[in-house]
Amino acid sequence: MVVEKSNRAKTLTLSLRLDPKTRFMLEFMAKLKRQSITTIVEEAIRRAGSDTQVETFDKESKTWRDYWDISDGIRAINMLADSDLPSSFEDDEIRAFVRWHIEFFSDTNKLEDPDRINVEVLWPNIESYVQIWQDTKRSDPWAAGKKMADDLTSANLRSPNWPRSEKSPPKPIKSSFARDLDDEVPF
Repeated sequence: MVVEKSNRAKTLTLSLRLDPKTRFMLEFMAKLKRQSITTIVEEAIRRAGSDTQVETFDKESKTWRDYWDISDGIRAINMLADSDLPSSFEDDEIRAFVRWHIEFFSDTNKLEDPDRINVEVLWPNIESYVQIWQDTKRSDPWAAGKKMADDLTSANLRSPNWPRSEKSPPKPIKSSFARDLDDEVPF
């Protein structure tokens, strides 16, 4: 089996503005350790990331690993689902949009349980869907959902029933996997 090599970069570029003293410190450490400046910065970020924790209401702490996923959309939804994380106005807008259109993003209608396939198709265009929703929610509150339904259909995926018959998002449902486990409990 031949595997084609992807043209996607395995790394991303980060641009920083540093004062001359900080830049010199980086160059000095890189020279002393015989490493690149990139390696020095990556190691410092890893150390800081390991030490950075989200304090939760129930006194358990979470790190970036609790939110990490290979998919941008799943990572974003994992973070949007956690009320212990600080959020920006833009985060709140996207969270409201996803909750309003939850059946597109979760089979169980829970923000904490994203539907990977739908998210992979829809998330790259999330900003345009949110813009459609903002522009049309007074004249056609279903417009963004119609566009997402069309995009899912174009990707040969089943779209949720849209527009939905109710005017509010559906209530969360148990996943079939959880029901299967409950059925096997002997007591």
